[in-house]
Amino acid sequence: MAGRKRKITQRQPNGQPKRLPRSERRDAIMGVAMEQPHRRWLPEGARKDQRAESALGRLFLAGLITEPECWAGERLRRVLHEFHIVLATPMTASSAAIMVASPVQQDAEGDLMAAERPETEEERRDRVLASFDRATSVLKRVENSRSAIRDIDALLLRDQVPQDIQPTRRGLAALASMWRLNEPAEEEGDRPIRVRGARIGDACAWSHEEREVAILYK
Repeated sequence: MAGRKRKITQRQPNGQPKRLPRSERRDAIMGVAMEQPHRRWLPEGARKDQRAESALGRLFLAGLITEPECWAGERLRRVLHEFHIVLATPMTASSAAIMVASPVQQDAEGDLMAAERPETEEERRDRVLASFDRATSVLKRVENSRSAIRDIDALLLRDQVPQDIQPTRRGLAALASMWRLNEPAEEEGDRPIRVRGARIGDACAWSHEEREVAILYK
């Protein structure tokens, strides 16, 4: 009984199909990625950029929005994601369950002397709702706010590019201004420096022999 015919291709001495060198395989995969419909219309140098995977990133790579506006969109997407998680999470009367701690660098953006401990469910919920309220309040004040909110929601959550980019730009620019993303980056010497200290013998709010005190110097 005859077996299935083998494909006509170059083969190794053991009979296995000969594989292309790694560099050629990588180039072939990259070529397919760069010809994807959502990347093809971008400038050739921007097609390899990881940000081309999202509609927001493609708008920036095409020069239709500024970098601070792109940052504002990415930050708002995180706010919306956390907001939806909080709404889907049932609240309990107890705050014993401890959530994952926020990154240390967030203290410099918010409360300078914020305690470095994990958030409770209630604290996380309050923080997320406050961030969402601030963002939506800013968007409601821009010109043609309904279109801006609708188009930004579609852009960030459904990856849909709006037909008219101007309401989206106004909304993202307002958010970038609120979050001060338009400001120039701080010089290395101007960044807050974190110093950890310990006071021995004080009564502690949690079960440690020492109380950690976070001090920020400018």
